[in-house]
Amino acid sequence: MTESRQHCPLWTFLCTCGIALLISLPLSSQSLTPEASLDRVFEKGNLMVAISAQSWRPGLCMAAARVQTGKSVSISLSLSAQNSYTFISTADQETTDVDLYLRDPDGKLIASDSETDGTPVIEFRVPETGDYQLQLHIPASDQGINFVSLSLLESNGRQIIEEDYRRLTASFFASSEDILASYPDVRWQATPNQWCLFGFSLDQKEGHTFRQLQMEAARYYFAAAGGPACQNIDLYLANQENEIVALDKAPDALPLLEFESKDSQTYNLRIEAKRSSGPSFILLGLFQQ
Repeated sequence: MTESRQHCPLWTFLCTCGIALLISLPLSSQSLTPEASLDRVFEKGNLMVAISAQSWRPGLCMAAARVQTGKSVSISLSLSAQNSYTFISTADQETTDVDLYLRDPDGKLIASDSETDGTPVIEFRVPETGDYQLQLHIPASDQGINFVSLSLLESNGRQIIEEDYRRLTASFFASSEDILASYPDVRWQATPNQWCLFGFSLDQKEGHTFRQLQMEAARYYFAAAGGPACQNIDLYLANQENEIVALDKAPDALPLLEFESKDSQTYNLRIEAKRSSGPSFILLGLFQQ
């Protein structure tokens, strides 16, 4: 089990630079990060919040993935029959065609947007509370690999202040760009058709667990950062026997896990906002070596 970060070169580099000081650093290559697609889908989600009764989903509210053209990626969502939901997706390139499909716990298709455009939207109230699968598909694109992002909204949701989002994403992506430039063998989650970035709205003592997270044989880094309201974030990684194999419980809002997967396995990754003065926007990135 891994707990200490003092020997992790990425963490040492991140602490030395300081996330707040990296806001002014230029981004060397936006096309190699999910930033462009995340910004585009945040703007579309924010517009929907402004013109509708929807707000940002508590817990997991944004996600980004690296998806091959012609392929799909899915995410499991716990949805309540008491709420209505809006799911929006878009890619880093406007010409990329993106489709969305919502499936019930039995795998049956219950809602979709497969129009030929780059911004699919699903507005739906699920028939019963349960775990659903939201599938994102890229039928056509000018490039072989695409960064694609999701905004997850619901009735009775939460507000994400745009200034907080802009400041956190600017510092987070500046930090990640500088790390990737200094450590050429480290990159965003490189396995195609896998999620590489998550956004949350978490209040104190709230958390989220990703189950059945597929990891190839490689060294992984999980880095998180929170907005101004968040003072302490913890990360845990467990195998399928529920044994914790890596954790970061340091009393700060910049956790980072380092873990080497010996072969292709699935793991459970949990993030918790241990201490916060209110709901905070949090980013969690997955990097691979």
